[in-house]
Amino acid sequence: MILLVLETSTGGCTSLDSNAYAGFEFYFKDIWNWSTSQGEASETTEAYVCNSGSWKKAPISISGNKQQACKESGGGMIAIKKSDLENYPELYDAGGDIRVYVATAGAVNNISNPSDTANVGWATPGTVDFDIDNLDIFKHKVNASEKFGEGANKGYVEYADVDCWTQTGCADYKCAGQEYCVANGYGVEAAGFTDSRVPKIVGVMKELYPDAALITYFTDKPTNGTLELFGPGDTTCSQYDSANFYGHFPDSGVVSPNVRDYKLWHVAEIAEGAPYGYVNNTNKTYPASLASGSTYYYKIRYCDNESKCGVTKCASFKTEASANDCTFCNFV
Repeated sequence: MILLVLETSTGGCTSLDSNAYAGFEFYFKDIWNWSTSQGEASETTEAYVCNSGSWKKAPISISGNKQQACKESGGGMIAIKKSDLENYPELYDAGGDIRVYVATAGAVNNISNPSDTANVGWATPGTVDFDIDNLDIFKHKVNASEKFGEGANKGYVEYADVDCWTQTGCADYKCAGQEYCVANGYGVEAAGFTDSRVPKIVGVMKELYPDAALITYFTDKPTNGTLELFGPGDTTCSQYDSANFYGHFPDSGVVSPNVRDYKLWHVAEIAEGAPYGYVNNTNKTYPASLASGSTYYYKIRYCDNESKCGVTKCASFKTEASANDCTFCNFV
């Protein structure tokens, strides 16, 4: 049994386990039972909304999604129909941050006494499994209606409106960690401030060469990140235990002592001699060039300094066939 509660506005009800966390608007329950005789699992789902401080059943469609649970997440999951949540506009803010609490219970446990719980955390729409190609800055004049984010609509990412040297300006998440805000305890660095925002990628640039690639991406709050590279054919970016997984290519802030650990701009250099596989402060360099005219697949994972993390959908790039086809090779 999986128990999930969500907070999307203010007020709300408490969780039904002994922790009794307050302030939630939605509560979902997904129960699985295994039938030995039939050799399969059955699923029962229930959804509730908070009404005057009490949980009431609600017509919200949810599912355990067995295919994704087994093949992708490797554990229990609950899929919720967003349009059903939007039927409760007084409780659900479609673009807002979501406070999440989850608990699980086995055969001998129940909602009041779960087997396990996770710490209360936050989720932000558009930060997991999103299409990074829609944010491609170099394609900002093509199919503009299909793109979103700050960079893809302009052809560049602009941080000029961020003023991290005033008390008012420090309220912008882009100012997190900025010295003036930290020293004065203003805005996002104020005592007692609740950071509910999972960072978003707002723009990406891909520079492609016959033997290398440079992926630059921009976020709406300071983060660090890592690009995970997969070889030809892995269109789902999932073959981590095979030779088709080429490794992790970290942001410059992860590997360089001269660059901030958490920042708004990020670079993944995929080339012979580039840093990769950075684990436990041990840096390696990539041993080979990329093959010309070949398609590679990748994901980007990125986190802020409080371990609020996002991850892109599996994306791809194709190296140039030769120097003659290379836009950036002769750039002046």
